[in-house]
Amino acid sequence: MKCSICLLLVSLSILVLCNCGKQAHDTYVWPPPTPSEEHAKVLFIGVDAADWDNIDPMIQQGRIPNIAALKRDSAWGTQKSVSDNSPAIWTSIATGFLPQQHGIEAFTAENPDYDPNDSDSKRFLSVSSTMRKKKALWNILSEQGRTVGIVGWFATWPAEAVRGYMISSYASLDVNQGGEQLTGKGTFYADRPDLVYPPELGLGDSNTLRLLMEKGKNTALATTERVFAGYPEREGAKAWQINETKWAFAADDIFFQIGKRLLQEYPTDFFAIYLAGLDVIGHRFAGSLEDDEVLRRYYERVDEMIGELISVVPKDTVVVLASDHGTALPGPTHDYEGGIFLYRGRCVESGYCAMQSDSLDFLPTLLYLMGVPVPTQLPKKPMEMLFHDQWRRDNPTRFVEMTLDRKASAPPTGDSYRDEIFKRLSDLGYIGSDGQSKKLE
Repeated sequence: MKCSICLLLVSLSILVLCNCGKQAHDTYVWPPPTPSEEHAKVLFIGVDAADWDNIDPMIQQGRIPNIAALKRDSAWGTQKSVSDNSPAIWTSIATGFLPQQHGIEAFTAENPDYDPNDSDSKRFLSVSSTMRKKKALWNILSEQGRTVGIVGWFATWPAEAVRGYMISSYASLDVNQGGEQLTGKGTFYADRPDLVYPPELGLGDSNTLRLLMEKGKNTALATTERVFAGYPEREGAKAWQINETKWAFAADDIFFQIGKRLLQEYPTDFFAIYLAGLDVIGHRFAGSLEDDEVLRRYYERVDEMIGELISVVPKDTVVVLASDHGTALPGPTHDYEGGIFLYRGRCVESGYCAMQSDSLDFLPTLLYLMGVPVPTQLPKKPMEMLFHDQWRRDNPTRFVEMTLDRKASAPPTGDSYRDEIFKRLSDLGYIGSDGQSKKLE
């Protein structure tokens, strides 16, 4: 069901926003205003394929101290996936709607502008933000006056206009790596426009961005050595999986380096980052004791990144940790009722939440937490039981009628690497030869 250095930007001048971004850009001010003290601030960390079955033994072994500290002081539980495809699940988390309602149902989607009479028209395309039919959390928060920072979230290319910034995720091949790099989960590329909003986003100068990316790549190479140290088939049958998995590590670490710097320089009311590496390992290395240890070693790297992100946000920030599904060991199989959720903050009722949520519960709960009225059209209501009784009495849920529909369209410009991307994803079993995504167990 899944797959996920990139060169960020050589110059900010290569960035070109899509038309909708240009229009909305006039609405928002850069840099974003200082986060308000009147409502909760949130750090949302999405970790694809994380589950308690793997986390809890590692907590007991002392291998993931940052996640251990989070869980000790949090409300936590499991959540059921609404799909068996990552783009669909993460878009449901962001919109509060089922995949058939928001329009992102798999790794590929039918081209809204498909013309069967045009030989150059492609029926199926890699999913993009323009294909989404519902507003996402970042759209709603922006409209309600909250600032947002979104880094690496699945299926966010092209970047959308928000009250803050978006570092979108693009799935493609990097010709600068000789065509060998495949990051089906998405990453950053120098030759791809529409990756960043706003276009004037910068961290000093373009050289600073390059240095951050180089740092991410170097850390990822060190992580690869650490994760696969002593692996018996490193130079054998699984050499190609290891080679491609390093790009997933790189995508995670580059988004992490950029995200951490943005958090420090441009704090926002809501900040979210997505990390895909655990799921990529789960697809390619599961079933043997050596494979399982590879997975656990990468959990250690994820734990380090989580700790560093938490270290740069104010202490009163509510931290949310979430996954889309679990990974059953031995595998490779996914546990679609084993995803995790965790909320930690002063307003949170610490202790196990004795119920199972699903992917649709995040959006209304996060809006409620941040003091934003919850749209009545959403299928779910906030999980108020996660929060202290007094806090709930002081902050009753407010509901509002709100337009959540968006018009879907094909992404801007074609992708010269599309055929090769589809072939590689088909070889890995993620999509069929016709370009449609497969159901994976």
